[in-house]
Amino acid sequence: SIAYEASGRGSADTDETAIEAVAQRSGDPITARVAYTFSEPERASRWLPCHNVPSDRAFFSAEFTMAPDEILIANGDLIFNRLEDGKRVRRMKYSTRYNLPNYLMAFAVGEFAIATHYHNELPVSIVTRRGLPVDAQGMLKTITEQIRTYERLLVKYPFEKYALVVVPELGSGGIEHAGITFQGELASTQSRLGYDRTLTAHELGHQWFGDMVTVKTWDDLWIKEGMATLLAEEATRNFEDQNQSGRLFGNNFHLRDGDAIIDPGLEPNLKYTTGPYGRSAWLLSQLRAHLGEERFWRVLRNVLHRYAFQAVGTDEFLAEFQPELGMLMMARVKKALIAKTLPKIEAREIPEGILLSLHDPDEALLQPVELRWIDALEVVQSEVLSET
Repeated sequence: SIAYEASGRGSADTDETAIEAVAQRSGDPITARVAYTFSEPERASRWLPCHNVPSDRAFFSAEFTMAPDEILIANGDLIFNRLEDGKRVRRMKYSTRYNLPNYLMAFAVGEFAIATHYHNELPVSIVTRRGLPVDAQGMLKTITEQIRTYERLLVKYPFEKYALVVVPELGSGGIEHAGITFQGELASTQSRLGYDRTLTAHELGHQWFGDMVTVKTWDDLWIKEGMATLLAEEATRNFEDQNQSGRLFGNNFHLRDGDAIIDPGLEPNLKYTTGPYGRSAWLLSQLRAHLGEERFWRVLRNVLHRYAFQAVGTDEFLAEFQPELGMLMMARVKKALIAKTLPKIEAREIPEGILLSLHDPDEALLQPVELRWIDALEVVQSEVLSET
C-alpha cells in the first residue's frame, strides 16, 4: 500500500493537468462542481504512482468519499454506493475485472445528473453536471444506434457499461477510457448536431480500438485513432450517405501536409497531429477499398479476438493484414506509414485542353486515382491518373 497526495497539476512550464477540478465559474449559470482525470498520453503519473508506459497493465479500483448529493463514476463495476455518518457523507467504489494501461484508468466525481438507457442488458448512460441543458434521450438513442453499428461490423461491446460523461473545461474534444468517455460540454449534448454525433461516435469507437485492444507504444497511436476516425464515419453513414452508395468518406478525413502517421521523432504529447487521425483513417480506407468489405472487416475482427484486453503494436497489427495483402502491397503500406508529403494533383492548361498530373513523392497512395467526368453528350468517362 502506498499513501500519497496528488494535486494533478502540471509543472511550471506547462498548463497540462492530470486532474481537472472545476468549481463555480464566472458567467457560468451551472454552479455544480466536478473533478475528473485527464491522463493520456503521459499524465497518469501526476495522480497515480505507476509504470508510465502504455504497454503496462493493472487492475484498477477507485473508492471515494464525497458530499451526499455528489456521485462517482469510474472504470469497472459499481461495488457499493452508500450514505454514511448520518447520511452526511456518500461513499462509492468501482473496480475492474480486467486490467488496463494507466492512461485508461479514470474517474469523475461531482454534482452529476444521470440518464440511463439499455442496449439489451448493457446500461448506456449520459452523465452531466446537474442543471446542464442536454438532449439526454436523443443522445442515448444515438449512442445505442452507434453501438449496434459497431457490433455489426466488429464484435460485441466489450465492457460492463458505457457512460458518456460530459464535463466542463474539455472544450469540443473528448478522451476515451474503458467503459467511460469524457467529452466537453461544448460538443456532446445535442443529438441533432452533426459534430456532437461524430465526436460521440469517434470516442465510442475507441471502446473496441483503444480500450479493448490497446497500443504498445505511442508510435502505435495511429491504430486506435485511425480506426476511431474511420468508425465514426460508419456510425454516421445514415446522415452522410443517405442513398447507401457505399462511399468511404475519404473527403471527410482532415490531412495536413507534413504530418506522418508514425513520426518517432515527436514526443508522445506532440504525436497527436492529423497523421494518426485523418491520414491513418485515409490509409485504412485505402486498404478497405483494396480488400473489399468482407475481407477488411474480417481482419479487424481477427485483431479484436486475438488481442482482446492486450496491447497491439504496428508490426502485429499489420501482420493480420499480411495474408490478405501480400509482400508488395505490405511494403507500400509501410512506406505510407512514414510518408509526410501529401500526394498532389496538378492541372495545367495545354493546347489540347487540360493536362492533369499526379505527384506522390513519398509513395503515400496505395490505390490508383481514377478521374471520372461527364462529357457534353452526358457520357461518363474515366481515366486512371499515372504518376509523373
